[in-house]
Amino acid sequence: MLVAGFETAFNAWMSADPDALMRLNPLVGRIINMYVRDMDLTLTLVPTDSGMHVLRAYQDKPDTQISATLATFFTLASKPSRRKTLLASGQLRIRGNLLVAARFSRWLAGHQADWEALLAGLIGDIAAHAVHGRSSQWSEWVGTTIKALEQDLVEYLQEESRQLPVDWE
Repeated sequence: MLVAGFETAFNAWMSADPDALMRLNPLVGRIINMYVRDMDLTLTLVPTDSGMHVLRAYQDKPDTQISATLATFFTLASKPSRRKTLLASGQLRIRGNLLVAARFSRWLAGHQADWEALLAGLIGDIAAHAVHGRSSQWSEWVGTTIKALEQDLVEYLQEESRQLPVDWE
């Protein structure tokens, strides 16, 4: 039930951006696991030409797995400056194909939906405007958080774990 609800919400979110499916194309055929360690909960995201499938059980190896405790995911969301520390300490782990992880991050960050118009059709113009004002602030924060996570991941992989070459200026 949780997975079906998450998939429905995720695809509704995607439908609010007319370019979302087109931008999803580089991820079609890739498998992304989101693992909440303390809940032993894995949600498998499967991008397709028609949207995002969310699965509870997936037998094959994913292309990318992002794992953390629920508290760590919340910390990451509320305190983006802690990303580097979370990665270095192992509290936040990204395994597998880092290019897929980076593409997924960019895809999320690039979401452009007209939420106010979508909400206006459901709850009216005035209420939609009020809700949209608050959600726009949150959306801006999420975008900034995703960009910072991507930058911190590259920095960690270059400087801390030395898995990527350092850019020479």
